[in-house]
Amino acid sequence: MKNTTQLTTSLQTDFYQFTMAYAYLVSGKANQTTGFESFIRHIKPAVADDNNFYIFKGEQGVHDFMKIVKDEFNSPDFFDKFWEIFEPKFKERNKVGIYYLMAKKAFDEMDKNFEYTVVPDGTKVYPMVPVFQFKGSKMIGQMIETPITNIVNGQTGQKSFETFFPKDTESIERIHSIMNGIVPPDYTGMLKERAIEYRSATSKILLEAGFRRAPNFALAFQASLIAIENGWDGTSNTALFGTIDIEKIGGTMAHAFIMAFEFEIDAFKAWDAIFPGSTMLIDTYDTINAVKMLVENNIIPVAVRIDSDPIEKLARGVRKILDEAGWTEVKIFLSGDITPEKLIQWEKDDVPFDMVMAGTKYVNLDVMANVNAGFVYKIVEYEEDGKRFFPFKKAFGKSNYPGLKTVTVDSDGDISMTINGQMGFKNIENLNNNASMEFMSKIDFSKKGTQFEEVV
Repeated sequence: MKNTTQLTTSLQTDFYQFTMAYAYLVSGKANQTTGFESFIRHIKPAVADDNNFYIFKGEQGVHDFMKIVKDEFNSPDFFDKFWEIFEPKFKERNKVGIYYLMAKKAFDEMDKNFEYTVVPDGTKVYPMVPVFQFKGSKMIGQMIETPITNIVNGQTGQKSFETFFPKDTESIERIHSIMNGIVPPDYTGMLKERAIEYRSATSKILLEAGFRRAPNFALAFQASLIAIENGWDGTSNTALFGTIDIEKIGGTMAHAFIMAFEFEIDAFKAWDAIFPGSTMLIDTYDTINAVKMLVENNIIPVAVRIDSDPIEKLARGVRKILDEAGWTEVKIFLSGDITPEKLIQWEKDDVPFDMVMAGTKYVNLDVMANVNAGFVYKIVEYEEDGKRFFPFKKAFGKSNYPGLKTVTVDSDGDISMTINGQMGFKNIENLNNNASMEFMSKIDFSKKGTQFEEVV
C-alpha cells in the first residue's frame, strides 16, 4: 500500500471499517445480504450556488474501484493482507491465533458475489437520493465505504463547481491542479498550518479522519501524514500502514454497526464481547437513552463517542450520567465537523470531552472547501434469519431513508426514485428545501425494532 496518489486496494480505508468487518465475521453477520447507499443530505451553496442539485461525476472511478474489490475479495491471499493490518491491535497476544482461525473460517464461507449500481456522470444529484448502491455481503459493503465516498465526493464537487461557477476560472484551475493527484507544496503548507492550529487549540487526544470527505486519495493521504507529523495522536487512514507506526492508526465503529442489529442494546453487548473496554458510539438513535442503557447493563466502555448536535449539550448530559454511575474514568469522545475555533471555545466553556476527531474541516482548505459535496454512506437494509430489516438513523440532522431504492435517470440527467418497489416520492423537486415531498409506505414499519419513523 505504498502508492500515495491513487486508490489501489480496498485495504486503503478507515481503520474502523476493519474493526467492524472483523466484528461482523466473528458475530456471524458478515455474510448477511446487506444494502448500503451513498447520498447527500444537503446542497451546499459553495458547491452549487443557488441550484438545488449537484452534477454527478465519478462513474468510471467507481467501476474501476469495484473491479479491484471483486478481484481482491476472491483472491487467496486477501484475508491475510487484511489480517496483517488488523491483528497488531489485539491486546491478548496469546489468543491471536485463535482469533485468526475464527475470522478466516467465516471469511472463507462468505459469499463474495455482490451487486452495485452507480448513476451515470451528468446525473442531477438531489438530497437523499442515492448515487451508489451496494447489495451483498455486509463485510464487503462495509469495507468499501471510505473509498467510495472519497471517489464520488471530490469528483462530484469539482464537476458541480465548474458547472455552476464557470466564470471563476482561477478557482477552477486551482481545483483542477489539486485534483490531478499530486498535492502542490503551497497546499501542503496550508495543511501544516491548519494541523498546528488544531494541535494548539487543545491538549486533549486529537485524532484525524478526513479520508472520506477529502476530494481525492492523494490529498487524504497527505493530510493524514501531515497531522501525525505535527503532533496529532492518531489517524484512521489505513493507507499510512507501513509509513507510520501502526499504533498511530486506529478506529472503532461507525453507525452501521449499531444499525446492523435489530436492537441497539444488542449491538452494544456484541461489541463489548468482541472488543471489551473499547469505545462505544452512542448517538445513532437517542444519545441520552443509549448511555443509560450502557449503565443499566453494566457495559463499561473506555469512551463514548458523540457525533451529532447539539454536541455540547449532549456532552454535558452524558458526562452527568456517567459520573452519577461512578464511571468517572469513562472518556467522552467528540467528532463531527470539528474546527480549532470550536475546540478553543469548548475549552473556554468547560465542555466535558477527553478526545476529539477532526477531518472535513481540516482537509478541505482554500478552494477545496468548494468541492466538498458532503456525501455519506449508510446501511439501509439487511437480511437475517429469513427476515428483512430496514434500519433508520435518527440522530439530529443525520437521518436517512431505509431500504434499497430504484433510481431512474432520464436523458436530461433528471432523477426519480422508488424504495423497495413499494415506497416512493410523488415529487422530488426542491428536495433540499423539503418542498413538494410526500413519503408513501406500504411496508409495515410499526414492528418493534425496525427503528423507522414515517417522514412527511
